[in-house]
Amino acid sequence: MKWLLLTLYLLVLACRLWLRHLNLQQLKAHGHEVPAGFEGIVDRQLLARTSAYTLATSRVGLIESLFSNSLRGVSSAQILSGWASFIKKAK
Repeated sequence: MKWLLLTLYLLVLACRLWLRHLNLQQLKAHGHEVPAGFEGIVDRQLLARTSAYTLATSRVGLIESLFSNSLRGVSSAQILSGWASFIKKAK
């Protein structure tokens, strides 16, 4: 049971990180382009600065997410391990 939960947790985490990576790659490739229909409304320089800021903060957020999720995974595994041994003793 605990391995199933840990595997599911890691699978969800991997999917979230992969989607974040895809989003950052798309932003890196097309974040400086003004969408059709917005050429006169959106300033190209402001869009480029906004995209650069989003990339920088997302990288920091990715590192923070990796760190916090690894701590959460380790603590969850320890809790599940302790809980499993408690249930075995109770039987």
